[in-house]
Amino acid sequence: MLAMMAGNTDDAIQAFAKLGQENPKGPARFLAAYLSLRLGHAEAAARAYDALAQDDPFHPWVRVGQVLARLQGDPAAVERGLGPAPDSAKGVIALWPEMPEAHATLGCVHVLRGEHALALKALDRALELDPDTLEAHRWRAAALAALDDKCEAVVAFTRVLALDPTAGDALLRRAELYFDLGEKRRGQADLKVYLDRFVPEADRERVKAYLEAKK
Repeated sequence: MLAMMAGNTDDAIQAFAKLGQENPKGPARFLAAYLSLRLGHAEAAARAYDALAQDDPFHPWVRVGQVLARLQGDPAAVERGLGPAPDSAKGVIALWPEMPEAHATLGCVHVLRGEHALALKALDRALELDPDTLEAHRWRAAALAALDDKCEAVVAFTRVLALDPTAGDALLRRAELYFDLGEKRRGQADLKVYLDRFVPEADRERVKAYLEAKK
């Protein structure tokens, strides 16, 4: 995510949106919606997924995107717009029970609601269906960290990085966990990679000072 933010991702979103207008049946509209979601542009992502839902309201990726975009922008909006958040995710699972992303979405919902044990159950099911489901590993790592299971959270964030080496947020979180575990050398190594790879050179000293103060 941070790697995308360091580039011209907003320009990419606009380019995909333009391509989507020119070819509504192509993949560009999905890519624009997905990038908006990953960059935290919740309102734009919700609008994009709602527009896609007008064409195909039962598409699993569209339904998942609608739930996640609303959760990202305003968790209460899911209750108002799509029904109770867990029920919305369970509705996707009911239609596509073998879709790992649906179970990962339910896990995400539970993490955001602070229901971490329920989250792990849903996320583990997603990983049973597909061990390489990236978002399941992301949210599983977050749930484990919230439960203060630091060692397992490190393992989970390491798996995220194996699947997505551009996941700067996972690298930074793993560094923080290493420091919490007293593994200062590993934490410093992750922090150095994070600063070198994901932070513009002009901002490195400021970001480094901020992160050092948090330790």
